[in-house]
This record gives sequence, C-alpha cells and structure tokens, in this order.
Amino acid sequence: MHLPDTGGAYHVLQFVDAWSNVFAYLGTRATGTGEGDWLIVPPGWASTVPGGVSGVVDAPTSVVCVVGRLECDGPGDMLRVRALQQELTLTHLGDRPHRTGLPAIEPGVPRELRFFERLRVWMADFPPGAADRAYQGRFQPLGLLEEGVWPYVSAGPALGRALGRGLALGRGTGRPTDTRRCTPTRPVIPGGARSTGPTAMSCASRSRHRSGRSGR
Repeated sequence: MHLPDTGGAYHVLQFVDAWSNVFAYLGTRATGTGEGDWLIVPPGWASTVPGGVSGVVDAPTSVVCVVGRLECDGPGDMLRVRALQQELTLTHLGDRPHRTGLPAIEPGVPRELRFFERLRVWMADFPPGAADRAYQGRFQPLGLLEEGVWPYVSAGPALGRALGRGLALGRGTGRPTDTRRCTPTRPVIPGGARSTGPTAMSCASRSRHRSGRSGR
C-alpha cells in the first residue's frame, strides 16, 4: 500500500479484519505524514520483505477492510484531498492470483440453515482471534466447527429445531422457523450438479402458509 506525503495534513487508515476488529493504523498519529510503502501480509506469511518498504502490517485474516480518512478544510480544499486519494494505491505482489471475496457455501443446505452454514464456512476460513477461540469451542455441538463435511445438508430434526429457534430468538422475532422437514428433496448428483426435478417448498414457506401468512 502506497501512502502519499500529505504535507502535514491529518490522515488515518484504519485496518479492520473479517471479524470487525481493528488491528492496525497508518497515518499521522501512528506513522507520520510522510510518503511510504507498507506491506500487508496474510496470516502465516513467511517470506522476504521487499526493499524500500516502510513497514509490515500483519493481517489476522486473509480478507481485511481499510477505512481511510483525510483532513478536508472545506469545499475549497477538495481538489487537494482528491489528488491525495488518487495517490493512495494498493499493488498486489507475487505471481499468484489475489484471493478476493468470501468462500461459497454448499448449495444443498436448506435456506433456513444457510446462516449457520455461512458461519461455519467463514469461521473455518477466517479463524477468530485468540481471545475468542475458547468461546468458539461452545459451538461444537451445533456442527459449526465441522470441516470437510456439510452437517446442515441433512440436519436431524432435533438439531434443525434447535438452530431454528436460536436464530429466531437471536433476531428477536421469537417465532422459530419450522425445520422439522428441512431435508431437500432434490437429489445431489455426483460431481456437484443438481437434478432439474421438483423440490419441496422451503420449510419457512410451509410454516408461514400453515399460519395464514404468505411466503416470500
């Protein structure tokens, strides 16, 4: 990441990991207002720091967000600020494609359990910090720490009800989703393809229809 010389003007770049934790700052108070190049490295990185680099930012997750702020002294100062914005640049180093986005979830997971499938897949890809790992162990009975399998593709009725109720309570609705029949009826074909035959109505829709509310 290249930072331009701001001529003494205040600026800050705030680095946020996949869990919304702030883990680094660059800018006036942390590193000054001079020009510099900073190397942002993912977890487990072990290589040689290129010459001319001002410092290394160790990212705790492989996806991060950078929130930038530049001092602006009113509308008449906008041209200067915009020029500095153009000089704030990111350059990918190395010959391997850069990882972007979030990992995909297993498409066979019922809609009502996809929140938990996303949480499971993303926790595996972006491990939480040390302070949260002990708490994460409490998720084991829910299948959230399983790796290499899809516990929610054909979740048992007890687990489905527990997860549905927990999700409803967490969202403040107090009305748990009916997950008693959440096993999808459209078969998965080896190789990742799916059949084009009919599939069962989603559990949430069935629940809403039974109670007089229309499903989405």
